[in-house]
Amino acid sequence: MTLTFPEFLEALDGNKQFRTLLDPLSVLLEAIEPDTKRWSRLEGTLKALQDLELECRALLQLKHSR
Repeated sequence: MTLTFPEFLEALDGNKQFRTLLDPLSVLLEAIEPDTKRWSRLEGTLKALQDLELECRALLQLKHSR
């Protein structure tokens, strides 16, 4: 199931089970400092996600131009 960002925020605020599922991720992200190795991994992950987004957008444009 895919959530829109507003749906995600609503679930985060109103669904205790959803928040519990995300607690480990929240703890990890909140503990990261810019000078740690984890920070570098997050920067790499962000770059990879940005590249993936560009590829997906290009693919969708090709699909719509047919």
